[in-house]
Order: sequence, then structure tokens, then C-alpha cells
Amino acid sequence: IDPKLHGLIIGPKGSVINALKQKTGVSINFPNPASESRRIQLSGTKNGIKAAKAAIKFISQYRYSPLVNPNLTHREIPVPAEKMGLVIGPKASTRRHIEGNTKAKIQCPSRGDE
Repeated sequence: IDPKLHGLIIGPKGSVINALKQKTGVSINFPNPASESRRIQLSGTKNGIKAAKAAIKFISQYRYSPLVNPNLTHREIPVPAEKMGLVIGPKASTRRHIEGNTKAKIQCPSRGDE
């Protein structure tokens, strides 16, 4: 896991990591920041480690975890590249309007990610 994402996994005042530890029963240790290691160490039961690993991968990709935030969800909706501008709108106005009215967060791929 990219060290730049460790703070996201830890969360404000350790809230995310503490919730993960509590819900999975797993001990979670990050590498020393001075180290070149990118490996997060997990210790616990096989099922606990499996759940913690899945949650950490999900957090690193989607910026939240349903294990920690059960009221949040994630959906991917295919939008043809030629229609992406309609979703975003001029100066991202349509996107901001949708996000403001629905409390949803819209993430659009970069042109190179299409």
C-alpha cells in the first residue's frame, strides 16, 4: 500500500484504524516512515486478517470502508467517454450540482484512465 495512503487508513485521530482493529480483532502495524517498506503487517485470525486486508485495499481504492462506514456505498456507472463532459459540465458545474444535491461524491477517470 502506498505510504501516501497510510493517513487515510489511520483516519482522523486513529478513528479508521481503531474501528478496523475492533471489528476484525486484528493487530495492524505500519512500517517506519523512514523505511522503504510499503507493507502493512496484520496479525490475528485467518478470517480477521482476510477482512482487514480487504478493508484496507477498499479504503486505498475508494477512500472509505463499508466495514467502518456501513451507511456509505460505492457504485460504478459506465459513462461513454464522449458523454463524460455532460456529467462534468462547464467548469465542473453539473458535477458540483449533483454532489451538492445528493451528498454523493463523483469521481471521474482522468483522460488517460479511460
